[in-house]
Amino acid sequence: MKDQEFYPKYSFEVSSGEEANHNDINLDVNPNYQFPEMPKKPLLCACALLLSGIVLFVLGIVEEFTNFEEPSRGIAFWVLGSLTIIPGGYFSFQYYKAYKAKTPIDRMNILRSIPDMN
Repeated sequence: MKDQEFYPKYSFEVSSGEEANHNDINLDVNPNYQFPEMPKKPLLCACALLLSGIVLFVLGIVEEFTNFEEPSRGIAFWVLGSLTIIPGGYFSFQYYKAYKAKTPIDRMNILRSIPDMN
């Protein structure tokens, strides 16, 4: 039970307005469960990390090939770009997988692996 504290507390909604815990889902009995809503803040942070990493990486390439007197300046941009592209790309891909999930249970499992931001 202690491990569940670290996961986001997403819940499914039943079309009648009731709420159910993700452990209570049985789509054979009640197929009226809707897909959980995608959290907005982590999505925006993942996209911002991905875009800033791409910009830093491109700036590193430009700096490397245009500044001939000190060619090592572009390496700093490459390192910073790599440090932001990796988590941004990973979580953006997780959101894409959650968006394309076929069942609410699949989406719920994917969304639980994304950190919650309150």
